[in-house]
Amino acid sequence: MPDPQRGELLYSTHCIACHTTQIHWRDKKLAKDYPGLVAEVGRWQKLAGLGWNADDIAAVARYLNTLFYHYPVP
Repeated sequence: MPDPQRGELLYSTHCIACHTTQIHWRDKKLAKDYPGLVAEVGRWQKLAGLGWNADDIAAVARYLNTLFYHYPVP
């Protein structure tokens, strides 16, 4: 299971500068379910050139899901 504390650390270190909490609850959010959330985290980390592995992506997705989205996790 992904570590949400690691996800929080990665997010707060690399993502929070561009993301406010508003991005996660806006009406036009791109992630419609948990797999979509994982895909969006993966897409954005790649665009930012962060080089995260699958565990890092999963940890950030789990953190965001716990905090904002509350999607069922497969």
